[in-house]
Amino acid sequence: MAPSASPARIIVLDGNAGFAGAANRFIERLPGHARAARDVVLVDLGLAGLDLARRIKRSNPSLAVIALALFPTPELRAEAERAGIDAVVSKEDFAEELPGALVRVAAAR
Repeated sequence: MAPSASPARIIVLDGNAGFAGAANRFIERLPGHARAARDVVLVDLGLAGLDLARRIKRSNPSLAVIALALFPTPELRAEAERAGIDAVVSKEDFAEELPGALVRVAAAR
């Protein structure tokens, strides 16, 4: 019998402690199929802009980086894609968008 893989970790980096706590509680309740299959960092773009997300991705390319944005404009999404960010999720529609983003980044592994 092969040893089971350790579960993926999801880290939320957000300057708003209330949002970060709610995000963590939401993630804990996700059904198994929507959970991350690889380690993921959720980075609030309001925290340090794309620079922090870009540095995280550059230092560990196998890590999935999902950017959180209050208003993810098409320009912001395009800039994030150019920076190698795996997905952009609207903070306003977090509960609707995050499960799909986690499935997509797991499939892109």
